[in-house]
Amino acid sequence: MVLPTLLLSLDVGRLPEPVSGSSVTCLPLVTYLNCETDSEVQEYRFEERTWRIHWLVGQCKEGRQLPQELRLPAPLPEVRVDLRPMQPQEIPDTEANYWAACDSFLGGEGILRVLGAPLWLTVPLEFHCSCGRAMKYVASLGYELPDTPSRFLKGGQVLFVGEMAFYFFLCGACLRVRVATQST
Repeated sequence: MVLPTLLLSLDVGRLPEPVSGSSVTCLPLVTYLNCETDSEVQEYRFEERTWRIHWLVGQCKEGRQLPQELRLPAPLPEVRVDLRPMQPQEIPDTEANYWAACDSFLGGEGILRVLGAPLWLTVPLEFHCSCGRAMKYVASLGYELPDTPSRFLKGGQVLFVGEMAFYFFLCGACLRVRVATQST
Protein backbone atom coordinates (compact mmCIF):
# COMPACT_ATOMS: atom_id res chain seq x y z
CA MET A 1 0.00 0.00 0.00
CA VAL A 2 1.30 3.44 -0.96
CA LEU A 3 0.69 6.16 1.62
CA PRO A 4 1.05 9.93 1.28
CA THR A 5 4.02 11.57 2.98
CA LEU A 6 3.98 14.58 5.28
CA LEU A 7 6.51 17.01 3.83
CA LEU A 8 6.07 19.89 6.20
CA SER A 9 3.95 21.02 9.14
CA LEU A 10 3.66 24.71 8.49
CA ASP A 11 3.05 26.82 11.61
CA VAL A 12 0.92 29.48 9.94
CA GLY A 13 0.56 31.47 13.14
CA ARG A 14 4.18 32.56 12.73
CA LEU A 15 3.76 33.81 9.16
CA PRO A 16 3.68 37.54 8.45
CA GLU A 17 0.34 37.36 6.63
CA PRO A 18 -2.82 35.33 7.29
CA VAL A 19 -3.43 32.16 5.32
CA SER A 20 -6.62 32.35 3.29
CA GLY A 21 -8.74 33.95 6.00
CA SER A 22 -8.95 30.75 7.99
CA SER A 23 -8.40 29.89 11.62
CA VAL A 24 -5.78 27.28 10.70
CA THR A 25 -2.78 27.38 13.02
CA CYS A 26 -0.80 24.48 11.56
CA LEU A 27 -1.05 23.37 7.95
CA PRO A 28 0.08 19.86 6.93
CA LEU A 29 1.65 19.82 3.47
CA VAL A 30 1.26 16.26 2.19
CA THR A 31 1.86 14.50 -1.13
CA TYR A 32 2.66 11.12 -2.62
CA LEU A 33 6.45 11.35 -2.81
CA ASN A 34 7.32 7.85 -3.96
CA CYS A 35 4.83 7.67 -6.77
CA GLU A 36 4.71 8.81 -10.37
CA THR A 37 2.58 11.92 -9.86
CA ASP A 38 3.85 14.48 -12.34
CA SER A 39 1.08 16.46 -14.02
CA GLU A 40 -1.56 15.01 -11.70
CA VAL A 41 -3.51 17.09 -9.23
CA GLN A 42 -3.89 15.73 -5.72
CA GLU A 43 -6.37 16.99 -3.14
CA TYR A 44 -6.99 16.24 0.51
CA ARG A 45 -8.97 17.57 3.41
CA PHE A 46 -7.51 17.66 6.90
CA GLU A 47 -8.82 17.86 10.43
CA GLU A 48 -6.72 20.31 12.34
CA ARG A 49 -7.41 18.87 15.80
CA THR A 50 -6.65 15.24 14.94
CA TRP A 51 -4.34 15.71 11.95
CA ARG A 52 -6.36 13.15 10.02
CA ILE A 53 -5.89 13.43 6.27
CA HIS A 54 -8.80 12.49 4.02
CA TRP A 55 -7.46 11.94 0.52
CA LEU A 56 -9.95 13.09 -2.11
CA VAL A 57 -8.23 13.16 -5.52
CA GLY A 58 -5.06 11.65 -7.00
CA GLN A 59 -4.28 8.63 -4.86
CA CYS A 60 -1.21 6.64 -5.81
CA LYS A 61 -2.26 3.28 -7.14
CA GLU A 62 -0.21 0.11 -6.86
CA GLY A 63 2.13 -0.21 -9.82
CA ARG A 64 2.80 3.54 -9.98
CA GLN A 65 5.39 3.44 -7.21
CA LEU A 66 8.89 4.61 -7.99
CA PRO A 67 11.56 1.91 -8.14
CA GLN A 68 13.01 1.15 -4.70
CA GLU A 69 16.34 2.81 -5.49
CA LEU A 70 14.60 6.14 -6.23
CA ARG A 71 12.31 6.22 -3.21
CA LEU A 72 12.72 8.66 -0.36
CA PRO A 73 12.25 7.58 3.26
CA ALA A 74 8.62 7.57 4.33
CA PRO A 75 7.95 9.03 6.74
CA LEU A 76 10.57 11.71 6.19
CA PRO A 77 12.84 12.40 9.16
CA GLU A 78 11.70 15.29 11.29
CA VAL A 79 13.87 18.34 10.65
CA ARG A 80 13.29 21.85 11.94
CA VAL A 81 13.22 24.42 9.14
CA ASP A 82 13.51 28.10 9.98
CA LEU A 83 11.81 30.36 7.47
CA ARG A 84 13.24 33.73 6.54
CA PRO A 85 11.92 36.56 4.39
CA MET A 86 12.77 36.26 0.71
CA GLN A 87 15.71 38.32 -0.43
CA PRO A 88 15.04 40.89 -3.19
CA GLN A 89 16.77 38.69 -5.79
CA GLU A 90 14.44 35.78 -4.87
CA ILE A 91 11.30 37.74 -5.79
CA PRO A 92 10.63 37.22 -9.52
CA ASP A 93 9.90 40.89 -10.34
CA THR A 94 12.41 41.17 -13.19
CA GLU A 95 13.66 38.64 -15.71
CA ALA A 96 17.07 38.50 -14.02
CA ASN A 97 15.44 37.92 -10.60
CA TYR A 98 13.13 35.29 -12.12
CA TRP A 99 16.09 33.21 -13.35
CA ALA A 100 18.02 33.72 -10.10
CA ALA A 101 14.95 32.59 -8.13
CA CYS A 102 14.58 29.53 -10.38
CA ASP A 103 18.20 28.56 -9.76
CA SER A 104 17.64 28.87 -6.02
CA PHE A 105 14.29 27.02 -6.08
CA LEU A 106 15.53 24.13 -8.21
CA GLY A 107 18.63 22.83 -6.54
CA GLY A 108 19.69 25.85 -4.52
CA GLU A 109 19.14 27.30 -1.08
CA GLY A 110 15.52 28.37 -1.70
CA ILE A 111 13.78 25.06 -2.43
CA LEU A 112 10.92 25.96 -0.09
CA ARG A 113 8.84 29.03 -0.88
CA VAL A 114 6.01 30.09 1.44
CA LEU A 115 3.39 32.68 0.46
CA GLY A 116 4.29 35.56 -1.81
CA ALA A 117 4.25 34.97 -5.54
CA PRO A 118 4.60 31.37 -6.74
CA LEU A 119 7.57 30.62 -8.95
CA TRP A 120 6.02 28.71 -11.86
CA LEU A 121 8.06 26.23 -13.84
CA THR A 122 5.65 26.29 -16.76
CA VAL A 123 2.23 28.03 -16.71
CA PRO A 124 0.53 29.77 -13.77
CA LEU A 125 -2.24 27.74 -12.16
CA GLU A 126 -5.35 28.77 -10.26
CA PHE A 127 -7.71 26.49 -8.38
CA HIS A 128 -11.19 26.74 -6.93
CA CYS A 129 -12.49 24.58 -4.12
CA SER A 130 -15.64 22.50 -4.55
CA CYS A 131 -17.35 25.19 -2.40
CA GLY A 132 -16.64 27.73 -5.15
CA ARG A 133 -13.99 29.77 -3.31
CA ALA A 134 -10.62 30.49 -4.87
CA MET A 135 -7.87 28.42 -3.27
CA LYS A 136 -4.90 30.47 -2.05
CA TYR A 137 -1.34 29.55 -2.90
CA VAL A 138 0.47 28.83 0.37
CA ALA A 139 3.74 27.10 -0.47
CA SER A 140 5.86 25.32 -3.04
CA LEU A 141 8.72 22.86 -2.79
CA GLY A 142 11.44 22.45 -5.39
CA TYR A 143 14.29 20.00 -5.08
CA GLU A 144 17.86 19.51 -3.96
CA LEU A 145 20.48 18.58 -6.54
CA PRO A 146 21.56 14.93 -6.45
CA ASP A 147 25.26 15.79 -6.07
CA THR A 148 24.94 18.16 -3.10
CA PRO A 149 24.65 17.42 0.62
CA SER A 150 21.05 17.39 1.78
CA ARG A 151 19.75 19.76 4.41
CA PHE A 152 16.77 17.46 5.01
CA LEU A 153 17.89 13.83 4.63
CA LYS A 154 20.78 11.73 5.89
CA GLY A 155 22.79 8.85 4.48
CA GLY A 156 23.67 10.49 1.16
CA GLN A 157 20.07 10.80 -0.01
CA VAL A 158 18.72 14.16 -1.19
CA LEU A 159 15.22 15.56 -1.48
CA PHE A 160 14.89 14.88 -5.20
CA VAL A 161 11.87 13.31 -6.88
CA GLY A 162 12.74 14.34 -10.41
CA GLU A 163 12.94 17.77 -11.93
CA MET A 164 9.61 18.94 -10.59
CA ALA A 165 8.06 21.19 -7.99
CA PHE A 166 5.02 20.77 -5.74
CA TYR A 167 2.58 23.67 -5.29
CA PHE A 168 0.11 23.77 -2.39
CA PHE A 169 -3.18 25.70 -2.42
CA LEU A 170 -5.59 26.02 0.52
CA CYS A 171 -9.30 26.65 0.93
CA GLY A 172 -9.27 27.90 4.52
CA ALA A 173 -13.04 27.55 4.87
CA CYS A 174 -13.11 23.85 3.95
CA LEU A 175 -9.57 22.90 5.10
CA ARG A 176 -8.91 21.42 1.66
CA VAL A 177 -5.46 21.44 0.12
CA ARG A 178 -4.78 20.96 -3.57
CA VAL A 179 -1.32 19.83 -4.63
CA ALA A 180 -0.20 20.51 -8.19
CA THR A 181 3.08 19.53 -9.80
CA GLN A 182 5.03 21.05 -12.63
CA SER A 183 8.14 19.67 -14.29
CA THR A 184 10.94 21.44 -16.06
